[in-house]
Amino acid sequence: QANDGLHEICMAIGLKSFLFCNRIRNANSQQTKTWARREVAVASSTIQHHCHVYTQARKAMVDLGADEGLLNKYKILHAEDVKAITHIMDSSIWGMRDEMLSWIWAADVAGDGDQLTWMEELHHVNWLKTKAQKDRWQEELEIVLAEMQWVVRYFERKAYNWEGLTERSSELGGKAYCLRQHAMWSNLAHSAPGQFLHCT
Repeated sequence: QANDGLHEICMAIGLKSFLFCNRIRNANSQQTKTWARREVAVASSTIQHHCHVYTQARKAMVDLGADEGLLNKYKILHAEDVKAITHIMDSSIWGMRDEMLSWIWAADVAGDGDQLTWMEELHHVNWLKTKAQKDRWQEELEIVLAEMQWVVRYFERKAYNWEGLTERSSELGGKAYCLRQHAMWSNLAHSAPGQFLHCT
């Protein structure tokens, strides 16, 4: 029952999202939009029904003493888990780059939904979006690692410059100041790699 409930919820959410993106937003008349909103209302009612079915099935699991691994797979449903996912099907929505799908879409409970064109499109778009996000994270990681090296080299360069000024300084006060600056930048150059190691 839990598997069937999750499957039907995903199907209904996918249909509702499809209706929002392709029927309501593209409606060219009030009558067409009204019909589309009725279809959305039916999809919302279907989602609520199957959410109730899933919740009752999960409650039965808890009552029967299901282990933690099973309950981690069949999590508690929240309102944000069953909202329409128009940001996946419509790339024109701003500010949704890092918005991810709910856990219910990762639960492998049934595969026959992939036969529907709009469900197949949804999964394809989500896969591409997830891959793009992974590539961005990989790029950010490479940049951060390079910046760590640049910082250490900058510290080393500053220490080298102050060492040269120390040798050229003729006054004791100036030499002492240069030595202090050289020591500070040298300490930074030596300690930075160890500090960065905790971040990687």
